[in-house]
Amino acid sequence: MNDPLSRAERGVLRPDLLPVAFRRLAPAESISGLVRWWWFSSWDLPHGQSATQQILAFPSSNVVVEPHMVGISGPTTKSSTRTLEGSGWAVAALLQPAAVPAVVGDPARYRDSYRALAAPGLLKDVGESVAKLDVEAAFCAFEHWLTSTVGPVSSNGLLANAVMERVESDPPIRNVTEWAGAAHVSVRTLHRLTAKHVGLTPLAIIRRRRLQDAAHELRATPAPVGAIAVRMGYADQSHFTREFRATFGTTPSDYRRTAHTL
Repeated sequence: MNDPLSRAERGVLRPDLLPVAFRRLAPAESISGLVRWWWFSSWDLPHGQSATQQILAFPSSNVVVEPHMVGISGPTTKSSTRTLEGSGWAVAALLQPAAVPAVVGDPARYRDSYRALAAPGLLKDVGESVAKLDVEAAFCAFEHWLTSTVGPVSSNGLLANAVMERVESDPPIRNVTEWAGAAHVSVRTLHRLTAKHVGLTPLAIIRRRRLQDAAHELRATPAPVGAIAVRMGYADQSHFTREFRATFGTTPSDYRRTAHTL
């Protein structure tokens, strides 16, 4: 099985700017069908200071518990920024596709948005655990709430999980037909699964993975931009540059320079 944490950093465009207290945790096997990974963040910034992070989120939904609310961060079609000020914390679950219909409903309704979720019990239990500085207990409370909310994973849910794992663990997949073939489903079934369990089209998901991988390559390797474009399946460097700039607001070369500036 593909290690879910092996790709986790790829959604963050400047990992060096993450809050000081930030951790991801792989779920227990018993809940791995519902959660890709847990994450926890806390910050305490001096007055007048802020920290801004640009993110190209994974094509999924997050349930996020903050001090005064529970929210759903839906699937995104573009990069986004989050600015942290003062002090705070967040305990969250990046959902597996199988969990999305029961928790979120129609994920397309939450596209590019962050909305409150009525879950007072979850808010109370997680908040009490964080107040005791017991993050593990917070994750346990989250796990109990999630399993109670979703119930047994359906066969369609398991199929949706497998389909998403396939596209993320198989970089050579460059189009919808290749993805459907690799996942052993029809193109129609692929569209149906991603609509119900992700909220994005298959093509949008492929493009997201390519851009995440490209940004990672730009940060982690000295490979020429043109070579990265070819590896990611773009027709040429100019096509890659246009799509990268449209998503991130900067060229691949400028992004690389910024990412290497500490």
